[in-house]
Amino acid sequence: MKLYWLTIDDDCKKTISLDGFEVVYGLPPVGSSYPLVVEVSGLDNRVFKLLPEYRPIIFCSRSINGFSYDDVLVYINSLALNGCPMFFNLEDLLFHLKMVQMLKECKTVEQLEVLIKEIDGGNHSKNVGVIFSTLSSAIGLDSDKDLSYLLGLIHDIGKAWISHSLITDSTYYSNSSLEKIIIKTHPVLGYFNCKKVLSSELMNYFPNNELKLSIFLHHERKNGSGYPIGMKTDIPFLSSLIAVSDVYDALRSPRPYRGAMDKDHTLSYIKAYKNNLFLPKAVDVFLEVVEDVEFLYQQNNGELIYA
Repeated sequence: MKLYWLTIDDDCKKTISLDGFEVVYGLPPVGSSYPLVVEVSGLDNRVFKLLPEYRPIIFCSRSINGFSYDDVLVYINSLALNGCPMFFNLEDLLFHLKMVQMLKECKTVEQLEVLIKEIDGGNHSKNVGVIFSTLSSAIGLDSDKDLSYLLGLIHDIGKAWISHSLITDSTYYSNSSLEKIIIKTHPVLGYFNCKKVLSSELMNYFPNNELKLSIFLHHERKNGSGYPIGMKTDIPFLSSLIAVSDVYDALRSPRPYRGAMDKDHTLSYIKAYKNNLFLPKAVDVFLEVVEDVEFLYQQNNGELIYA
């Protein structure tokens, strides 16, 4: 597959080799579907002149640690709002390119499950899909059970546009401000890009605006501490249900940087933040079905099976 590569700084690399891609130097034809990577050596605002004709992937060949926090925040968020991710090593860039290409080729839910697991580095998104579909059934919102499952399954699809090493590395939740800025762009990048890469077969599952409820809003919190908007009011109920599902599985499952939290401590956390992080009704619904969810955890060694 062709990949276009544009360098706009004399200090950037001149020769790039990416397995599986034919690298062509320069801009692709306007309107083509070929990916464009723009290589920069810092926070180069010239990339924004390529918008809206192109939606480039930004590859930064040098550290940006010397820039101020505010400058980095504005730059990376501005890129994300235009659907443009930023990578800092070729391995993460190549992983992203391959994941996006495979997303475009997905035709079935089963194929999507396999790919989401690779993006996730585990079963988290699949587990969230099962928990959310269980919650939906409990309150009579399961007129389309597959839709509920899929909304949970793809809530973190934006991580396909995030450096994979941040997700799988045990130092992922270090004190690095840069890492925290990057990871918080995944709801925006996922919502902006998923409709462009998911096949028509999969998009048919989402007839309305459900993708926004799941991908874009699942990190919003009732006290305004969430992202990407920081909204305090008008958080949709379904978004808060997905948020509770997301947090519960995140705590109950092992991570590279910590072990799994037990059921009692996880429930204590969820209850403690009722009416603070989560909508009270969402927590109430979750508490009604938590024993069913825990049964599935025990039955399948931490991997929830959708049926």
